[in-house]
Amino acid sequence: MRYLLGSILAVTFLALAGCTQSSYRDNLSRGLELKQTGQIEAARAEFDVMMESVPSEPLALDAAAFALLSQNEGDNMPEAQYALRLATQACAMTDFQQAGLLDTLARAYMQNLDPAKAITYQQKAAALAVGDRAEIYRWKVAYYRVDASVAAGSDEPMADDHLAYLSRSARSKKAGDTESAAKDLERMMELVPQEPGKLDDVAWAMIASKSEFYLNPGLALKLSTQACAMTDYSQAGMLDTLAAAYAEHGQFEKAVDIQQKAVQLAQGPDVEVFSKNLAKYRNGKPWREVTATDTHTN
Repeated sequence: MRYLLGSILAVTFLALAGCTQSSYRDNLSRGLELKQTGQIEAARAEFDVMMESVPSEPLALDAAAFALLSQNEGDNMPEAQYALRLATQACAMTDFQQAGLLDTLARAYMQNLDPAKAITYQQKAAALAVGDRAEIYRWKVAYYRVDASVAAGSDEPMADDHLAYLSRSARSKKAGDTESAAKDLERMMELVPQEPGKLDDVAWAMIASKSEFYLNPGLALKLSTQACAMTDYSQAGMLDTLAAAYAEHGQFEKAVDIQQKAVQLAQGPDVEVFSKNLAKYRNGKPWREVTATDTHTN
């Protein structure tokens, strides 16, 4: 879940800057500035001009939509409405087969208060994506399900999605509703697929999330142990998770033993990352004190 919005924004604006037509970028910037000062109609006028001049190319349309969504400060605002039109056009031009463009479209639907369509397109984005990006998109589906559930006042939008129940549990915990949080966490444990990768993903979220409301070292240790046992303790990333779970419990001797094996099995950039984790555990420090630039892969 190492999704750095700042980096994405930088790429977005670089893409915008690389387009040959500059007028639409000016209109986009002026429209956003006008909206910030409450001049909604004037902002719409600038966005209308921008819509006519933005290059009819999928990446340019997507970049403009993403820029609008990233600057939006509320749901169903002018930026979201124009972004939906741009994102829809970009996806249509690529037969709705580009994961990144579908991700933008899903976000646009979410900001236009249509979580059902947001979930549909985010699911397709997750199915088309690979690697860490696929994992990120699956989590976004879960977030959208929670929002849809809250809006509907029903569990139906949760669709037995274990990540959605974990997300809603964290939200309830943040709101101080410990009873609902515990209930959703119990349901998540019932639903989580008995697959090593899925178990490891949830365990890692319960250790490494930047939100304290996801943290649950006890369950993380249970799930991570199960994942490692199912793979005969042969997967470096899963061992890294297990070591982190033990470190969170203050069991640093076990954490060191397991992390050493993770380092031995690791390849590429993981060797350096896992070695840094090992040094931390040897010094009696848990994973959450590892620098934020370090990453974890399965």
